Formats: sequence, C-alpha cells, structure tokens
Amino acid sequence: MKNSILNHPIIAERYFFPRYESFENPYFVECNGIKLACYYENNHPKAKTIVYFHGNGETVADYLDFFPQIFDQAGYNLLLFEFRGYGMSTGKPTLVDMLSDVECVIKNLDIQQNKIIIYGRSVGTLYAVHAASVFPNSYALILESGIADIEERIMIRLSSPTEIDSSFEELKQEFIKHFNTKNKLSAFKGKSLVLHTVNDQLVSVTHGKKLYEYLNQPKKIHLFERGDHNTIFSVNQNEYFQILFDFLKEK
Repeated sequence: MKNSILNHPIIAERYFFPRYESFENPYFVECNGIKLACYYENNHPKAKTIVYFHGNGETVADYLDFFPQIFDQAGYNLLLFEFRGYGMSTGKPTLVDMLSDVECVIKNLDIQQNKIIIYGRSVGTLYAVHAASVFPNSYALILESGIADIEERIMIRLSSPTEIDSSFEELKQEFIKHFNTKNKLSAFKGKSLVLHTVNDQLVSVTHGKKLYEYLNQPKKIHLFERGDHNTIFSVNQNEYFQILFDFLKEK
C-alpha cells in the first residue's frame, strides 16, 4: 500500500511533540513492528473499560498519579494508550500510521464493544474518533478539547504543500481518505459527550461545536467558562468529573 503523504517527516516534526517518560509495569502491545508502551489496569473483570488517548506533548506517565485511582474507585478498568515515539514506545509518530495502532491495541484487549468507553483529549481525539468508527458499537465516546478539522491544524504548519513535494489537491484527498471526521462520527452508535472550554486559544471551541454537530444522538456537550486548552481539567476538576461520571451512568 502506498505510504500517505500525511506521514511525511516534516509534518511529523512540526505537529508532534514526543518525549521519553518511563513508568513501572508498562503494558506493551506490538503493532506493525512497533512496541506501544500503554498502561492497563483491569481490576473489574465485568466492568466497562475506558480507552484513553492523551494530548500532544503528553505521555501516559503524566496521568498515572490520578487517572488510575479515580477510575478504579468509580468501578472502571483503564487502558492509557501510548502513541508510537511517545513515553516508552518505540518508533516515531506519523499521522496516518498511528490510526492502525488504535485498532491493534483495542483488539488486543479482547473485550466486547459494548464494554468499551473511548475517551480522547486534544490530538488524542483524532484517534478516539477513528476508534469510534472502527468500533461503532462501543458504549460511549468522550471528546475533550477535540479537533474537528485536522487539515486546518496541519496546513498552518506548512508554508506550502511544495515543502513536502505535494499539492493542495493531493493533501485534501488524503485528509478526506484518512481523517473524514464527519463520516467517522456518523458511524458511531453509542452515546457521546463533548467537553471544551470557551477560552481555548489553541483549538477553538468551534471545533468542539462541530464535533457535537457531527455526532448522532444521544449526545451531550458541555462548554466550560473557566480554563484554557491545557487547564480545562485542573481548573474544573470537580465539575469535570461530575459531568463525566453522570454521563457514563446515564442509561
């Protein structure tokens, strides 16, 4: 299969910000010759499993001080997905190749779709949206500070398509082929929650509103008045989790 121009090293270098961060007892999953160092806690065999995709510049290790405890106490299992090239994972991040990693890791869990909760933040929502299209019968989808139009985000980092020996038309076709957010979300049959802050200067709240528009019912959206792209969680922590857990418990 022809390698996508969206995997070009210049795009990867300008869009992704991987860093090494180690932690104890990683849950390694081998996908396409790459070892992904995820974190997996499965203390509730009959419960639902949250599959979380973190944001850019973050790693799984950043979440270990609080996420496992919070979701364990609430009765959920947790898989923190790690991107290739991030944390303890091997390889280098590439926009399109990472889509297949999503399918590989979730299939490796070997759990029923209706027991899966897909949850993504920022760049992680690109891969959460893809997961929702591949596993459309998952129980729920949560998109926080999400990206509705990755083409916009990539093109502001390129002076011209000629930088990567491409054209506007080729790039547009590749974005449609691999990151058609509207089509991917239209396939999802579970319930959905969109979280965003109106003060997000990095990924405008218009992205969150667009994601909500693309989703099928039942769906909810909550726009926080406090916090920005990187503080939406810390500034609104109590309200954030109240909204999240109320949503998950609703029939």
